[in-house]
Amino acid sequence: MVYQNPNRTSRYPTRSGRPTAPPRPRHNPDVKPVMVWKKILLRAFVFILLMAGATQVSIQALKFYWSRTDQRMNPKPPLAKPEPILTRISPAPPPTADLDPSPLTVIASDVTNKLAFLIRRAEMFEADGDYPRALERYQEALLIDPNNAETLAAAGRLYLLTENYSEAIDKLNLALAAGVVTPELLNNLGTAHLQTQHPEEALARFKQILEAYPSFSQAAFNAGVANLYLNREPEAFEYFSTYRKLAPEDPRPLREMARIEWNLDHPTNAIALLEAAIQLKPDWHVPYLDVAMMTARTGDPEKALVFLQQAESHTDPATIYQVLQSPLFKEARRTDTGRALESSLAQRAREQMLAPDRQGSQADLDE
Repeated sequence: MVYQNPNRTSRYPTRSGRPTAPPRPRHNPDVKPVMVWKKILLRAFVFILLMAGATQVSIQALKFYWSRTDQRMNPKPPLAKPEPILTRISPAPPPTADLDPSPLTVIASDVTNKLAFLIRRAEMFEADGDYPRALERYQEALLIDPNNAETLAAAGRLYLLTENYSEAIDKLNLALAAGVVTPELLNNLGTAHLQTQHPEEALARFKQILEAYPSFSQAAFNAGVANLYLNREPEAFEYFSTYRKLAPEDPRPLREMARIEWNLDHPTNAIALLEAAIQLKPDWHVPYLDVAMMTARTGDPEKALVFLQQAESHTDPATIYQVLQSPLFKEARRTDTGRALESSLAQRAREQMLAPDRQGSQADLDE
């Protein structure tokens, strides 16, 4: 007898002469059609949520990749806008050793003495670099005499140092209205305007200083910075040249002039100015990096590597390694010197990062 699978449809007739019919599906009375559709809809909803989450993650990843690619393909200029120079109205005296740490309990009721003491305390804190406590003393002094021009000017300077630029402008303008018209006050007021993205007002103050005090060098430098903010590079170059004559020992104007020459497509002049800045201050690593970037852009990778190696002795290896990873130094990294420098910098940067951990572990063992 031949075995015949009852669940299989045969195209050959059986002994009865008729082909076997396909088996009918068994009906489970416990499974309702509504429950089946609910399960299907739930699974579809979960699938849609998972796909939406994956799509969002993919979009964020693409945005990050595009931003990093844009940074690599379009690197920022090697030179950033300089910070303006802040000046003091009067040098703070050195702190007095015999000052009572809680003076307000022993000061006489005389308002003049109390005001003078608060100002001395503020100057002492400012000399120590404790700007918040110095500002508190000036604020207390202004509660005693709100119209004191010198106190207003000093408080404005402290607001500027603590980056509260709107309060700095208010206090400096009040001091100016009270009769304090000094180059230091005008310079601080112009600096505050520059930090609040108002270069026109700042430039007007710096020009006012230079008209009345032509030898006030900080105003010339800051006027150059204001012109850079206004994209007036030729005017900025003139002001930096003026500052260079007034302060020949400062290498910063040379760097800013080099930036302008570079933007005007004069790379030879830019590199020469940066080399002059290096000669003026050999331990300042920034011009070395600027020259390295410029020479890499002009197609001289070997010279770029030389300046990177020189900069390494004036800063940490991690900084040089990060600069070397820029797309500008792609050709330089392919040279034998570049590969050796990259490997050496990576090893020293790694050792420098691990050094604090090792010192901490040794300290723990010593304890």
